Amino acid sequence: MKSRIMGCLMAVLIPVLGFGAAADEAFTLYNAEDASPALRVKNGYKYPVTFIWLTAGSNAANRIEIKEASGAVTTNIVGTAPAAGITNTISEMQLQLNAASNAAGERLITWDWNCALVSDEFATRVLTETNIISAGTWGKAATWDTSAALHWDVYLPGKIAESGGQESRKVIQNWYGLPSGQGNLTLEIFQDGTEKYQETVLLPDYIRADTNGAAAASWTTNHVWNLSKSINWPCPRRVDTLLRATRAGTAAAGGGMGITVAPTE
Repeated sequence: MKSRIMGCLMAVLIPVLGFGAAADEAFTLYNAEDASPALRVKNGYKYPVTFIWLTAGSNAANRIEIKEASGAVTTNIVGTAPAAGITNTISEMQLQLNAASNAAGERLITWDWNCALVSDEFATRVLTETNIISAGTWGKAATWDTSAALHWDVYLPGKIAESGGQESRKVIQNWYGLPSGQGNLTLEIFQDGTEKYQETVLLPDYIRADTNGAAAASWTTNHVWNLSKSINWPCPRRVDTLLRATRAGTAAAGGGMGITVAPTE
């Protein structure tokens, strides 16, 4: 949907997403359009790592650039164009991504796969963007383009060693937002990559634009539906939890999704 350059993401990620909240504090996680992570990583090197996705990610020249002590850059190609010989789901990219190394052959990037689904199609559904992850920090390596992926995600990491998330047990109290667009809405919850909940909300493709009940001929194709659910969903220790809302037709600009999270005994 748009090209962006995002630098030093973790400095923004912690206060916005609430991952740094104390174990006994409630917090809110929210993602507007074009903000849900498609790939989340920890940079274990002493210098920045840059993730470059071209042409909305569908490009044989996509790459991971690892800065060296000398100031030079070691480039790792992560091709996702058809000529690269892969069909571009996240699982099919994992060999390339896991193989990224510096000039000395050190593989010090930790990948958090549970912020998305390994079956998600990647190449044409992420933003054209450049993301810089500072040394020793977690951040988004790639971001979903909501209008192409058709879904909004909110992610609560649970494995400190693997994801930098919350080790203590949590409960998701409320699920809210405006996942606007066309077509039915599917709500899903995944824990450690396994689906635990699914619900389809039947919605019209068209609704009247007028509000006075008159039989006007004015219609709109985007249905702004108010997601507001009290779910009290348990999140055990060291379990990664992903919530996803997907429109069947189109995802409209201006939507978003969030959750309210609280500690539990």
